[in-house]
Amino acid sequence: MGRLIRRPCSDGTQRALVVRVLCATILLVAALGAGALRPAPTSAAVGPVAQAFSPPAGATDISPLLPIWVKFSTPIDAATLTADTFYLTPLGSSTKVPATLTYIAAQKRATLVPTTLLSNGVTYRATVTAGIKDTDGNPAQSAWDWTFTIAAATPPDTFVDMHPGDPYYTAIQSLYEAGIVSGDDGPLGLEFRPNNPVWRQQFAKMVCGVLDLTVIEGMTSPFTDLEANNPTKLYPNEYVAAAYANGITTGTTATTFGPYLDISRAQVVTMVVRALEARDPSLLSPPPVGFIGAWGVSFSPVHGPNARIAEANGLLDGLPLAGAANDPWAPMPRGEVAQVLWNALQKLTP
Repeated sequence: MGRLIRRPCSDGTQRALVVRVLCATILLVAALGAGALRPAPTSAAVGPVAQAFSPPAGATDISPLLPIWVKFSTPIDAATLTADTFYLTPLGSSTKVPATLTYIAAQKRATLVPTTLLSNGVTYRATVTAGIKDTDGNPAQSAWDWTFTIAAATPPDTFVDMHPGDPYYTAIQSLYEAGIVSGDDGPLGLEFRPNNPVWRQQFAKMVCGVLDLTVIEGMTSPFTDLEANNPTKLYPNEYVAAAYANGITTGTTATTFGPYLDISRAQVVTMVVRALEARDPSLLSPPPVGFIGAWGVSFSPVHGPNARIAEANGLLDGLPLAGAANDPWAPMPRGEVAQVLWNALQKLTP
């Protein structure tokens, strides 16, 4: 490379042609084609920002039961979501409200749930700091905050057997306000009876309510063990038919539904997972590699995998999985059912 090559010119004289520059040019072009001399790429990655949040900034008359959440622009590292990076304080105070934090990776959404009821008429400030990082380690572009005000008065408890601080209180109260669950008359007023079991046909109506499915008179299913259809009401036949039409239930057999059987935890979990996946497959993320879950997977080839998906995606948050709720085949009490449906409803909120 770089040798002097002599070639005869047309007039017979010898002229030296220096090809060093030519060789160098050829090598440069080859190097650029191979990427060897391309400039190092500059990182275009930016940290997460808030795409949406709730309650709305400046909102007033907010229910103390409304969850506080932030949806990020990019997936975040859940380990950076702490009480120091996402928190709530009364306006003008530095005292943080005790709360639990959860993160739904599929929705890129972090939720803050106060462990005590927020005070009526008080304005709160929600703060997200730059300590939040995305999964590539990029910090949030900036800290941000917003305020909202709790309603001056909270309506009295709907159910005489449910009070703030009770297990599943927020889920039950919120589902009642949304028209998804109801109660029964008792000697002192309306009762929810959170420890009672739930019939399979009752759950069909509940899950249809969570998904806001269209249920109309005349819908049918292949199940022959339902009561005779009453054209003046939709429950239970049309709700069961809607659940079947949307792939939420396949029945206890091809032709039976078991409408008066107590629904088990495993059945609830499978129906909720099917419901969310049918609505939008992106709502639920695959469980992490090696994730087993509290119930394991060997207890059922059908329900085991769905239980893993449910637990990994927060659908079982709030349940005592290591205690009273450790048996997937046992009937799921109404309180637990309400919590699972409330968790599912949060995933359907934009």
